[in-house]
Amino acid sequence: MDGTNCSVRIQPPRTCRDTATTERGVALKPVISVLTPGGLAAGAGRAGFSRLFGTNVWCTVGQTVHSVAGRTIIGACAVLTLVSITCAADQPGIVISFSHSTPDTAYWRRHASAIQKRPFDGVVFEIDPRDETWLEEGYWDKQIDWARSRSPEYDYLAEMYQRPRELGSLSWGGGSGLTFSGATSPWNPASRYSEATLTRALEDLQAAPADHFRFNLLGIGVQAPTTDWFNEEQFEQRLQNFVVLARFARDAGLRGFLFDDEQYGSGCVWNYPVLKNRGATHGHSFDEMRATAREHGRRIGAAICCRVS
Repeated sequence: MDGTNCSVRIQPPRTCRDTATTERGVALKPVISVLTPGGLAAGAGRAGFSRLFGTNVWCTVGQTVHSVAGRTIIGACAVLTLVSITCAADQPGIVISFSHSTPDTAYWRRHASAIQKRPFDGVVFEIDPRDETWLEEGYWDKQIDWARSRSPEYDYLAEMYQRPRELGSLSWGGGSGLTFSGATSPWNPASRYSEATLTRALEDLQAAPADHFRFNLLGIGVQAPTTDWFNEEQFEQRLQNFVVLARFARDAGLRGFLFDDEQYGSGCVWNYPVLKNRGATHGHSFDEMRATAREHGRRIGAAICCRVS
């Protein structure tokens, strides 16, 4: 598989913690903060920090990892979370905008100048989910019908699916964008990312280069069907998806990814008891599954670093 033989040295992640302290009790100071509607993620009450790859980048680990009942697979998320912004480790005080009103690439193309007047150092991008290149014809028409059947709660989504792509949007945030939606996220092994998938998004970002915002990221989530950590064929597809996205990030001038490890919807990623009840553990113990998850995280992290660094 492309990307698995890269000579990138990566140190195993340390255990995630609920408190912002090291083993010696020294308080940690994140060098990169992501501003959300709920405040600075780095200051969240249950935020855990994990040092990645022996660098000085510290990042928050999603609250779901700490709050889900039962044992959770932590470690793989730490390997992936914000892996590609290690290049900003020597730039303290970076604040990046990320919220439900995150711009997609087409919106950025039309309004980049206005967006960069805001007091941030970067933004997290979404991509129009209709840019996918593998779903059956008529899929989005069915999504419109589904959203309308749940009026008025999802009226906005029906409108989004009918909105001309070139107008762009601030409304894909919250789990509907290409790399967040359960139907199209790179974590879903049914997704088949290729350069053709990202051609239009790349054209958008190259047509409106960032001048003030120097720390821009692509948001990626784990919405997908229940994860089978021992299915090598599915993992290889995930790896290939991330390889394609890493090339996109490099070519678009992005610093990398903001990896949102919170699981949404009915799919399960991290919770071992739930995975066991769904027959996804195949008789393996928690420790065996955690070791497999960490190894997968290291392989994806290495593939990303080979292309974004």
